[in-house]
Amino acid sequence: MRSLTPRQQGYVAKYGFEHFSRIGEFSVHEPLAEWIMGKINPPFSELRINTDKTIVFNRPLVQKVLGVPAGGRPFVLHGQKTEKIKQLRTLYLNNGLRATIPHAVSLLKNNEDEESFVRTFLLILLAAVLTPTTGNTIDLDYLWAFEDMSAVQDLDWAGHITEHLMEEVRKFQYKSREEKMTDFWVGGCLPLLMIAYMDHLDLPRGRIIDREINYSVPRICHVSKDDFQFTAIADLNRQHYKFATFGILPFRDRTPYNDNPIIEETEIAEDDLHIPSKDYVLSGQWELEAHEERIYELGQGIQPEILAFAEASIDNSPPGRNGIGSNQGSKRFASCERGTSSHFRNTAKADVTSPSSEESGEDSAQQYESSESDDHPTPPEADYGVIFRNCLSGAQIEKVNTLIQKIQPGTVVFVATMRKCDVQLPSPLLIVSKERALAAAARFPHESGTVTLEVPGKSEKWQPRFFVEKDACMLAGNWLDFVCDNQVQEEDICVFVPAKEEEKSKFMVHIISAEATRSRGVKRARPSHDSPVVVDEQTANPSVI
Repeated sequence: MRSLTPRQQGYVAKYGFEHFSRIGEFSVHEPLAEWIMGKINPPFSELRINTDKTIVFNRPLVQKVLGVPAGGRPFVLHGQKTEKIKQLRTLYLNNGLRATIPHAVSLLKNNEDEESFVRTFLLILLAAVLTPTTGNTIDLDYLWAFEDMSAVQDLDWAGHITEHLMEEVRKFQYKSREEKMTDFWVGGCLPLLMIAYMDHLDLPRGRIIDREINYSVPRICHVSKDDFQFTAIADLNRQHYKFATFGILPFRDRTPYNDNPIIEETEIAEDDLHIPSKDYVLSGQWELEAHEERIYELGQGIQPEILAFAEASIDNSPPGRNGIGSNQGSKRFASCERGTSSHFRNTAKADVTSPSSEESGEDSAQQYESSESDDHPTPPEADYGVIFRNCLSGAQIEKVNTLIQKIQPGTVVFVATMRKCDVQLPSPLLIVSKERALAAAARFPHESGTVTLEVPGKSEKWQPRFFVEKDACMLAGNWLDFVCDNQVQEEDICVFVPAKEEEKSKFMVHIISAEATRSRGVKRARPSHDSPVVVDEQTANPSVI
């Protein structure tokens, strides 16, 4: 830009792109950029950390950051190959297979023709800054959009840049964890994400490491590498020592995007949760928008929640039908066999239902009944309960029973066998219950908020978001960190033990690996969860429970 002639600079200013000559050299903070991309919900073009921290990448925001024209005509990237299009393609290809950026730059030199110069300049600007790809080439599909140069300012620049960026973010999110540990390239205008997130943070001042941010617009002309470095240090979550994660700072009330009364941010309702399509669940990665249809769809994959009480003794009598916390009458610890089941319906008594379980790719009927096996450990007499989200096998019941006998929780515990959607990256989503009363009985919050999770033997704490939508209760957001840090996998069993009464919304989570509940089969290697429960070496890997 700085090597352009005065006439060429005049052409750039005429079309509204003169501020790009003021962009300084900077690079994004890679760990922070990756974390932000993990929090993006591409279908809704938004960054959502929780209900209080959401950024919608609408047209006004993108125009404030990049300073692009505010047109509304869509980019046309295909059409009939007219003679003019053919000539232009030949010019930029230069007898090669790809239109490279260096060759396009060479076409700018000594080019005083307004239409030809501006077209080449905009192709380079898109390829290098606004919609870059991983190939370092010019996208000749833009020739159809720039065939009539008089209509350039009427194009929907902000919408097109956002759409391209969200597609590149989606590609990134579907990379495996192993792929993300290697060197790779990401397309899209990543500075747009970084700048918008930085501008919304309430950055601290007066510390040892301090920096004053220049919030002038267009924002891309007033940022530097040091700004991003300062933001990453200030927003770093230091409780995570295995990998960098951020998001501890609150959002500002005033930003460059809402100070101007002309620019209005989209209002986000407090309980408006965004859940993307099936291709992105995820989740929540995400904290997500729970459309009623999506909640219903997810709910169909969750087996009925089962309420059973720990046994004082095991005999052949039917399961006790006592309310939560009741120690009257005969109690039975349920095992998942074919027979009767106890299904809690927010009443003092339990109804008889038929929970289902997966068999050969389809759900087959399975039900809970009181255990008759003498092999099952007999829990001590205690006034505590067990809420099962899923139907468990005999081996799974035995392991859960052994754990409960060991820890003696003294309260109602929640047991969930992990399904694919519960642990699937990049954004797992744990459906706790389809009934709010049942989640409340398991000591989960009555309203949307944050819960704290701990694992025995670890000092680290995780704080996923707990959402209540249409009576469906779920864990999302930082549930991803819990799954990754503890290597929770499908068919593992998580036992949520509530903390003391004064420590509300806090759980100690005991993880029973899937191998520990299988009598045969190949076992996968996984690190210890440091659980205090001792497991028989003949039935489980000694490093896990």
